[in-house]
Amino acid sequence: MDEFFPEYAEVFKCPLSGKASRHILKNCPFPKFILALGEDGVTDEIRKAVRKTVGRKKAVQLVETAKDLIGVDYGEGSERLKLRLMLEELELLEKQTEELKRGDGSGAGEDRLRRVSAEHKRDRYCDAGSVPRGAWGADKI
Repeated sequence: MDEFFPEYAEVFKCPLSGKASRHILKNCPFPKFILALGEDGVTDEIRKAVRKTVGRKKAVQLVETAKDLIGVDYGEGSERLKLRLMLEELELLEKQTEELKRGDGSGAGEDRLRRVSAEHKRDRYCDAGSVPRGAWGADKI
């Protein structure tokens, strides 16, 4: 993403944690898709993921940011595939985390969950509004 839409993280501060952001990343992750949809289309996409009033404001920000694009516009097919696979992996990890939380009642699952969660938060996910390492950094999506 840092090559194709580096400004995306300016609109969604933790792009991998919010439902609206994830929906946009899955369905229209690149500026040309955002611009083709326009404010109304992006608002509609956001509202498919969340039912709050955040949709219009974020849509306007996203379209304005896409207009001022400084990213590249080649190789989008492979980047879109990598992005989709990364999002699927994140969803799988979240599902497994939920299963660990439910556990078997012995407490062993909770201990493991704490260790794994601490490692993943530190290594990959947003914490206190920062952009996750690895999401837009040198190791690319």
